[in-house]
Amino acid sequence: MQTPLIEGYTRQIFLLTDGSVSNTTQVISYAGLHTQFTRYNCIGIGNGCSQDLIINCAARGKGHSLFISDSEDPSDKIIEILERSLSPVITKMEFELDHSLVESIVPNPKKLPFVLKN
Repeated sequence: MQTPLIEGYTRQIFLLTDGSVSNTTQVISYAGLHTQFTRYNCIGIGNGCSQDLIINCAARGKGHSLFISDSEDPSDKIIEILERSLSPVITKMEFELDHSLVESIVPNPKKLPFVLKN
């Protein structure tokens, strides 16, 4: 990821495919490595695309996935994923707690890069 981030925004990557790759596990793992300030939104086009790649890459990349069949008009679904990608993100937060009352918080809020809507 060499493109610099814009303060207050997450990077949005859109993966579009009409097929599959020979290294699905590696692509999914790669999406999971760069999620501190990046979301992967994945779109499977056509009946032959890899559902495993689309669903798992989006899940690991903290993004959204959708499928567009060969006979379907893609307009509404493209608008849907674009709207989802524009959802607000909390990037700077701080928790204060009384350690005598709270032993731990899971997940650790000090390690959360951002919080997504819903």
